[in-house]
Amino acid sequence: MIDVNESLLIQMINFLLLIFLLNWLLYRPIRNILDKRKETKKNFSEAIQNAIQDSDNKTQQISDKLKESHQLGREKHQALLNSAKETEKEELFRMRKAIEQDLTVALTSLAAEKKEVLSTLDKQMEDLAKRIGYQILGRDLL
Repeated sequence: MIDVNESLLIQMINFLLLIFLLNWLLYRPIRNILDKRKETKKNFSEAIQNAIQDSDNKTQQISDKLKESHQLGREKHQALLNSAKETEKEELFRMRKAIEQDLTVALTSLAAEKKEVLSTLDKQMEDLAKRIGYQILGRDLL
C-alpha cells in the first residue's frame, strides 16, 4: 500500500508547484496567444461583416440611383415627347391658319375673277344677241 509520509506531501507540493509553473510558463502564454488569435479572428470577422454591410449599402445606393436615373430619363423622354407633340400642334395650327388665309385670298381672287368674267360674258352676250337679232330681223334692236 501507499505510505502516507512526508514524501507524499513533498510529491503533492512538487505536483502543485509543477502545475503552477507549467501554467505560468507554458499554458498561460499559449492561452494568451490563443486569446489574441481569437480576438484577431473576431476583429477580422467584424471587419468582414462591416465590409459586407458597406458593400450591400453601396449596392443598394447604386441600385436606388440607377432607378432614380431611369425614372428621370423616362420623365425627360416623356417631357420631350410632350414638347414635340405641342410643337407639332402649334406648327399644324400655324400651317392651318396659313392655308386658311391662302384659301381666303384664293377664294376672294376667284370671286373677283368670276365677277369680271360674268361681266365680260354679259357684255359679249348682249353684243351677240344684238348681232343675232340684226341678222334675223335685218335691223338694229333697240
